[in-house]
Amino acid sequence: MLRPLASGLLNRTAQRRLARWIPNPLLRVVAIAVAGYAIEQLVMRGTRRMRTA
Repeated sequence: MLRPLASGLLNRTAQRRLARWIPNPLLRVVAIAVAGYAIEQLVMRGTRRMRTA
């Protein structure tokens, strides 16, 4: 449930911000992929902590 929400927010807001920061679309795609992976890892860790606690 959190994963599509996080990726949706990342796609909308991050793409606008990255469009200003990174003019090269190839680098922008790489940056979005890295950010999405990082968010997914944080979400996975958060859900694990919730289950164990």
